[in-house]
Amino acid sequence: MPRVDCIPAAQRADAAAEFDDLLRDIFGPRASHRTHGVTDPHRRQLLRAGMDALVARLYDLTEAEFTHILAAFPLVDPATKQLTLTTYRTIEGQA
Repeated sequence: MPRVDCIPAAQRADAAAEFDDLLRDIFGPRASHRTHGVTDPHRRQLLRAGMDALVARLYDLTEAEFTHILAAFPLVDPATKQLTLTTYRTIEGQA
């Protein structure tokens, strides 16, 4: 089972001051949305794909099941689905 890491979720928690308490709890007293929040759209997409893939692994979904779930979201860009599935495969290979 892959190691669960709260840091990607915290970094993706948005670059908004409302998450500063959470960021300080995780990263220390000087952390804020300005120092630890990820605002770059590509990095945010990578973090999201990683979190979605990790959740699929934690639920012990097979690749076929995860592919089926991803297909159930017609408004999600196919490239995003592919990135998420590729990330799932990477995590699967590390398990």
